Amino acid sequence: MVINDKIYTDKLEGETIFRAICQSYTVKKQPEVCREGYDLSTALGTQEDFVTPSGHMPVHVVMIIIGVFVFNVLAIAYLTRRQKQK
Repeated sequence: MVINDKIYTDKLEGETIFRAICQSYTVKKQPEVCREGYDLSTALGTQEDFVTPSGHMPVHVVMIIIGVFVFNVLAIAYLTRRQKQK
């Protein structure tokens, strides 16, 4: 992830990303939410507010990969058969 033309390599957590963005401002131009003593939980919410997606995401990815693979195999078979006919 890139924040203000600098590569961000820290944890992908709301507070650390928020602090990295705040650090890009000069002290005099920092928004109120970046000032010392500001309660981040009011701006970011609590951890319980974030719901992790449930479902069969890995299965969907596998199915898409298999679909693309089958499509490519069929396309290659069609093109080689067509080439042999010429």
